[in-house]
Amino acid sequence: MDKTGHMTIAAHTAGRRNGRQWMRRFLLAAVLLLAAVAVAGICLEERAVVTDFSRKNLPPRLKYLFGTDWMGRDMLSRTLAGLSTSIRIGVLASAVSAVLALFLGTAAAVGGKWADGIISWCIDLMMGVPHIVLLERVTRVWLSVWRRHTGRTSRA
Repeated sequence: MDKTGHMTIAAHTAGRRNGRQWMRRFLLAAVLLLAAVAVAGICLEERAVVTDFSRKNLPPRLKYLFGTDWMGRDMLSRTLAGLSTSIRIGVLASAVSAVLALFLGTAAAVGGKWADGIISWCIDLMMGVPHIVLLERVTRVWLSVWRRHTGRTSRA
């Protein structure tokens, strides 16, 4: 700060740099935490499904930090295994989305106005359909294909 109490350009720039460094550290810590949860969940998948009715409905304690459920399964192991699965699905969905966006963007840029118009129309169509309706339609199509493939005709 100068004598008038205003921040100098050097002080302002240094503060911004520190903010960026803080954000980088925060993002690194978040990525490491997600990776640790994903790895821990993979390692604990077998332990998460082990049942022991002699330890059912135990309250949280040192050995079972989240307690146990009605079948005696360790709730911390089950929680980490579920989180790990969710993280892996999220990473896979993001990767597929990124690759699809890369291909569609390249096709729209290289293909000219006609390709750009068709791709833009398809994107607008997908954005206009509510997600729950889209999921329901995709599920119906997938189930009909699966039933045809396996030879099952009944819904049960």
